Order: sequence, then structure tokens, then C-alpha cells
Amino acid sequence: MNKYSSFALLILIPILLFCSGCVTEIDGPKPSSQTAQLGTPEPSKEAVTIDLLKGKKWKYEDSGKDLGTAWKEINFDDDHWDSGPTPLGYSDDDIATEINFGLDEKQKQITSYFRTEFQIPKDKEVTAVRAKLRCDDGAIVYLNGKEVIRNNLPEEGVNYKTHAVEIISGEQEKAYTDYDIDGQPVRSGRNVLAVEMHQRGPTSSDLIFDLKMEADLKPAPKKIKNVGSRSGARLYKRGKIKKPADWTAFKTFPRKASSG
Repeated sequence: MNKYSSFALLILIPILLFCSGCVTEIDGPKPSSQTAQLGTPEPSKEAVTIDLLKGKKWKYEDSGKDLGTAWKEINFDDDHWDSGPTPLGYSDDDIATEINFGLDEKQKQITSYFRTEFQIPKDKEVTAVRAKLRCDDGAIVYLNGKEVIRNNLPEEGVNYKTHAVEIISGEQEKAYTDYDIDGQPVRSGRNVLAVEMHQRGPTSSDLIFDLKMEADLKPAPKKIKNVGSRSGARLYKRGKIKKPADWTAFKTFPRKASSG
């Protein structure tokens, strides 16, 4: 073998060794389906329907004053308001809580205000909300400050002196109107419903308010946490060979001339 052949082997052998080295998997768990979908919500399971207002009492403000807009917000302080079960109102046979209409029955207060709250478990997610409203005469319902129902009132410009559009009388006074509610305002934990009731006029004979509400809930999605550095994609390394930086060159020696 001449010196050129020796030099070629010097270059070729390390390359062959590197390419033919065995591939060994680093110790660690194989990626599970959870690891492969890190951060993907778990699939939803059983759904349930709950009565949001069963047994709830409503707080009410029946002074006839203008409360502006703050009264409907979730953090409004209503501790000084009176309270009672529904139906609320006056001058009707099935009223559970009678409220005040003022000092003059011919100049009754136009607007009365109501508030209550309900809880959504933190491990649940709301998929649908439905309501049944009984009102004489008109009402606007707010959920966490956002309007979700308007019944028998003008579309714009409503204030504490605004009259209901039509008189509700006879069998209409006992009727409930069904609504599918936008569930977006609903949050986990505490939620507040606020209602303003309006009379058709100062001589209206009675006032009736009742609200029923239910929600469909499902388990809230859970984030899958990264359990540590051993999870994730598999890594590979070449087995039992040195890195190229650690390789050393083979020494070659000149052949002795034969004495022939």
C-alpha cells in the first residue's frame, strides 16, 4: 500500500464508522397520546341541566328613584335592598312578595328594580341557557350587566320614566314567555341577574314579576400539563462512537524496502 492509499484510508475509515454506528434511543418514556397532544383539552363527558334560580330570593328597590345604570352591574352594592321570593309585585292573588308602589295609587311608580345571583361550578362550562319570564307590564333582564331579554319596552331610550308599550291583563298576566339566552356573559363562580320592571302607566292596577332560568353544563376542558423534561419527542444518539472532534488520526508508517 503506498502513501496515497494510506491517506485515503485515514479519511474513509472515520466516515464509515460514523455512518455505520448503531442508533440507540435515549432512556425515557415513549410519547403517549397525551404527550403528542400537549395542551389539547380533554374531550367533554357527561352534560347536566340545572335550575339556576330554584329557591332563590330576589332583592328589590321600590322607592321609585332613578338608579341610573350602575345598579345592573355585577359589583353593585345592594346590601340595603329588601328581599323576598318570586313572584314579586302587588295587587295580584299569587304574589309571594309584595313591594311598594308609592303613596298615591293613581300616581304609581313606573319602574322597580330587582337583583339576584347564582353560582356556576368552576369545573363546569355552560353550553346553553333558557329562561321563562312572567312580567306585567314590561321588563329588561341583564346578566352580569349585559342585556339578554327585553319584553314590551321600546328598543331605545329606556329610563326610569319609560312606560311599557302595551297593557298586560287577563290571562296574559299569568303567562310565561320562553327565551333562549346568550350564555356568553355567564362566568364560572358568581353571576348576577338584574331586572327593571316598567308599568304601562301611573294608574296600572298591578305589577307582577317572576323569572325561571336553567342551564346546560358540561365538564370544563382541562389543560394537560407537561410532566417534566422526560416527556416529549424521542431523541436519538449514535451509540458507542466518539464525536468527530474526539477522533484521532491513524498513524502511518513507510514500508521497508525489501531486500529482495
